[in-house]
Amino acid sequence: MSSLSPVTVVAAIVEDREGERRVFLARRSPTAGHGGLWELPGGKQEPGESADVALVREIREELAVVLTICGPASRYEARVGDRDFVFLVYPSRFDSMDFTLAAHDAWAFFTASEIDRLELAPLDAPALRDWAKAQKE
Repeated sequence: MSSLSPVTVVAAIVEDREGERRVFLARRSPTAGHGGLWELPGGKQEPGESADVALVREIREELAVVLTICGPASRYEARVGDRDFVFLVYPSRFDSMDFTLAAHDAWAFFTASEIDRLELAPLDAPALRDWAKAQKE
């Protein structure tokens, strides 16, 4: 166990509810950490910042859109490399689909069966597997 405090990362799970359910993912730019991997949009919570405020800020910075949080977060804990993480995933919706990508080079909506074939960021994989499993039930 690391002597450092866990890093809290917040993310939005946004579904497209038209027809078959799909979830929004963005692909990390090749030059970024975890470049080329698909992830839920979000980022690190800053000291003194609440998780929900951090998520709205991160979405504004990463995608240049307003996010509305629609419910409580699901919590995941993981160790990546030598750091411990708390990953908070909030059901959310975008107020617009007019994105400007800052940390990503692509975005798309994916079905549960498509999630299985993507290269996912390590923190996101458990949350996305849970989402995909819930869609198949």
